[in-house]
Amino acid sequence: MHPYPFSMDDPLGSPVYYSYQVNNLLTSLPASRGPASTINELLNLHELLAHLLEEANSDSKKIENTYIADMVKKVSFDFFHSDITEQYSEIQHTSQMSENDPALIQLDSKYGQRKFAESAHFIRGCVRISVGNNTLINRKV
Repeated sequence: MHPYPFSMDDPLGSPVYYSYQVNNLLTSLPASRGPASTINELLNLHELLAHLLEEANSDSKKIENTYIADMVKKVSFDFFHSDITEQYSEIQHTSQMSENDPALIQLDSKYGQRKFAESAHFIRGCVRISVGNNTLINRKV
């Protein structure tokens, strides 16, 4: 993996990833009430994004023809974790990441055949942000 800027107008439609294990926030967040698991953080983020996108998509917000309205329609968020033991409709197992992003398993031929590292530290809890139909809109949370 390497840094790549996200753009809704990217002709390649390359997704980007945000890792909870290797986050890149420049400022710290206020301390929470207690320790939270990455899975709980992913579930909370999913709920927050779903609510935000649902509100932005409602006719009452008067945001038609704005960047936010365009983002609501075009950007998709997928949540992944390697330690999924329960059935979560909101979070997929990291083994499914390469199914919708073949770039994760493409290597230069000089490296030979490699298996996708589904339990790697970076992807143990992450969010894929991509251009596509927004899967969070109209989904019950």
